[in-house]
Amino acid sequence: ARRPRLVEMARIAGERLNDVREAIPLWNQVLAIAPRDADALAGVATLYERERRWPALVEILERQRLNAEGNAAAELALLERRGMLLYEKLGATEGAIDVFRRIQQLAPQNARAQRALREIYAQSGDFAALEQMYVEQGAFTDLCDQLTSLADRTADVGARTRLLERVATLSLEKLSQPERALKAYERILTTDPQNRRAALALVP
Repeated sequence: ARRPRLVEMARIAGERLNDVREAIPLWNQVLAIAPRDADALAGVATLYERERRWPALVEILERQRLNAEGNAAAELALLERRGMLLYEKLGATEGAIDVFRRIQQLAPQNARAQRALREIYAQSGDFAALEQMYVEQGAFTDLCDQLTSLADRTADVGARTRLLERVATLSLEKLSQPERALKAYERILTTDPQNRRAALALVP
């Protein structure tokens, strides 16, 4: 009998009175009685988002996901939301990577997870993980485009050279595009004029 009364009080506080500080503890009392109560989880999630209480919202989204297991579409939507919050609002890169990899296990072609992982790996400088993603899909042209773009954006000459050298190697070994390799070596010499490997590649 206590749960329905608490649910009604939480709804009145949150929806009619717009009293978030009163509504959140009431919803949490419902969850103390019934930890997987869908109404309470949804209610408190809405309020945490309104209050920008991101760590609390991330925890609630995981509890909602556990309720949604077996419903792939619902689970994926909750995982996507949780992953983006971890990355964009909390800067929790490792946690976000774990979530997006979980999405890929459930839906290997999920475009949002692929895009987010590419962005995370690029921004964190984890070029090995970034390359592995493209290699698994056999997307060597896209990989070369991505590495070239990263090289153009970095101010670190050493990192720029390494990225462009990788583009040159992939262009020759995986794409059979010597012209693309030569362009990569030319780019290297614009910021690293003493680079012996690039100079030798361009001699012919």
